Amino acid sequence: MNNTVVYDEWKEWATPKQCEYIDAVMKAGSIRGAARELGVHQKSVQTAIKLARKTAITHGFSPEHDMTKTTPEGYINKGVSTLYNADGEIKAQWVKTEREKEKQTQLILDMIRDAAEELKGKSPRIKCPKVDNSDYIANYMIPDIHTGMFAWAEETGDDYDLKIAEEFLIGAVTRLVDATPPTETCIIRNLGDFFHTDNMNNQTSRSGNLLDVDTRWSKVLMVGFKMMCTVIELALGQHKAVNVINSIGNHDDQTSVMLSIALDAYFNNNKRVNVDKSPAKFHYNQFGKCAFGQTHGDSVKPQALGPIMATDRPKLWGDTEHRYWFTGHIHTQNVWEFPGCIVESFNTLAAKDAWTASKFRSSRSLSSLVFHEEYGLSERYIVDVSRLRK
Repeated sequence: MNNTVVYDEWKEWATPKQCEYIDAVMKAGSIRGAARELGVHQKSVQTAIKLARKTAITHGFSPEHDMTKTTPEGYINKGVSTLYNADGEIKAQWVKTEREKEKQTQLILDMIRDAAEELKGKSPRIKCPKVDNSDYIANYMIPDIHTGMFAWAEETGDDYDLKIAEEFLIGAVTRLVDATPPTETCIIRNLGDFFHTDNMNNQTSRSGNLLDVDTRWSKVLMVGFKMMCTVIELALGQHKAVNVINSIGNHDDQTSVMLSIALDAYFNNNKRVNVDKSPAKFHYNQFGKCAFGQTHGDSVKPQALGPIMATDRPKLWGDTEHRYWFTGHIHTQNVWEFPGCIVESFNTLAAKDAWTASKFRSSRSLSSLVFHEEYGLSERYIVDVSRLRK
């Protein structure tokens, strides 16, 4: 079977853009020729072809039919599999490849930045509230929303899909903003796993676990971006300055970075919004005598977070009296007090997927916490999921 036939089979599961690239490769006879004909970078065509092949394999296409015998530029060879016939002649052969991780990450970031340029400065004007309350800071906790996850009530106990995720998040944040005092500054803390999947293969990028996903990946990204824009706009009606921190989760290593870049571009025309674009696993900030740390919680034990803050930010540690860490990941509310700091994990609004339903149980809610610059934690507001179902 030649490559033309293979490409044709991939098109059954490819996106319209991938089909366009596949057609161009078939016509030009090479990826380089297709890129020249389309007027795009060769790496863009390579990436589209690779993703189309991965999706085809996910849906049952056998990689044994792929007769690729060379390693494309930008990939590293992971091994060659060969099938021989009874006479010892090569009947089929395929090369197992993987794009070099650094080049892949850079390519994705470049593509995201290009797309973000189209969003630049598109946010609507929102009247600045009259607030004179600089002694307090509000923190809106948004852990593990898992946008795009699909759950069936008959199997997991509750329904959950893209529409429900949007309704629950916006409904909860609306209630929290109404209840939370109108402080001059607030922080929207996305504690990770805002998106359920990091790629169109509906698998976790680190371990390759299959995920229950509702609708197309591109639609999930668009709706998720819209959800966070609405959250920020709601906060702008209550607070003069809105800071946004998107933690990297184990479900959204790359889409979390995409979200920050896109939000920063969209609110580029609003000086009251500041989006932290750092891809770091640990984020820190200070408010008076309060020190705050934020991370998803998948890569570290709670008891290690105090020493990590003291090591990463010794001046922050020394200048403050009240130190807090905010995490997600485990979907349950826990508060641990360790020497020098308090670590808290938060409930999520998301329902259980099939895998989680077989192992865990926890409450579902969203919270906002208000801190005084000198005395630390002052107020807490909670919206339980039961209020959102009415």
